[in-house]
Amino acid sequence: MLLAGTHPALSTLREQLDNCVVAKRERDEFGYIAHFEIDPRVAAAPLPGWFNLTGVHAYPVPGLERGIGFRLYLEAGRLTLLEALTFDEPWPDTWPEEIPAYRLVYIEGGNLLDKLCSRRRLDS
Repeated sequence: MLLAGTHPALSTLREQLDNCVVAKRERDEFGYIAHFEIDPRVAAAPLPGWFNLTGVHAYPVPGLERGIGFRLYLEAGRLTLLEALTFDEPWPDTWPEEIPAYRLVYIEGGNLLDKLCSRRRLDS
């Protein structure tokens, strides 16, 4: 959902995601971070500088009253890492083997591309 839409930058970022590996994982009290290594043959998106895409929330998640938020970081048009975080709740020490049902919800206005581009350009 973080990369949904028809904006040309999103298409390029989805291609990067399809051609990456998780190079490193980190965990702290409130979440985890997955660092990406993108195949260098895949183009960079036409997005300068550093920023992140946010606005996706998963719930219900067993053991977390408020669910999980996701943030995807980019640098110079390339995916760098994905952060999953709780909302002022400790990250569970153990996870159930299966989370039988949850919803991914897009929170309107959370995505930086919404601010850079019109909503119509992203979704039409």
